[in-house]
Amino acid sequence: MAKKKPHYRLQPVLEQRQRRRDEAQRQVAAAEQALEQQMRRLAEMMECKRQLVLKKDELRQEFESLIGRPGVALAEESVRYDRYQTVIDEKVREMDGAIGRQRVTVRQAESALERAKAALLEAITELRAMEKHKENWEAEVRREEREREQEQQEELGQTMWLQQRQQARRRAQRG
Repeated sequence: MAKKKPHYRLQPVLEQRQRRRDEAQRQVAAAEQALEQQMRRLAEMMECKRQLVLKKDELRQEFESLIGRPGVALAEESVRYDRYQTVIDEKVREMDGAIGRQRVTVRQAESALERAKAALLEAITELRAMEKHKENWEAEVRREEREREQEQQEELGQTMWLQQRQQARRRAQRG
């Protein structure tokens, strides 16, 4: 008859630690995804600003190419160029502000990721401690079982020896 294995009394705590670790892993994955998204958005903003600066340079080159051409109303082109430059400069300033705010958002996402990683490390450490405790408990249970079996074997051996001794005495008395 197989003996029932003893129940680990801290199993609910172990399972809770496993769930906490799993949740911390999900939090890290979500924080990594959020950081990646914010960094992608920052890169898009920086690319947009770069395009505006290129557009400004193209307009400047276009205006400079008009200088000295016959039949070009330079005063009108100068006013139009100044308006475009002003609009583009304003957009660049707006992009600079948005990029600054986005950099703050990226730093916040990085901080959130670091906190999530720290929480994961803590959860893993707690889980490992519980797993080690369970391993030690199982080793203790096995040791106690071996000792019980050994005691039973010794008792059985003593009983058999006593029975053999009694049988030997009976034979000696009969014979």
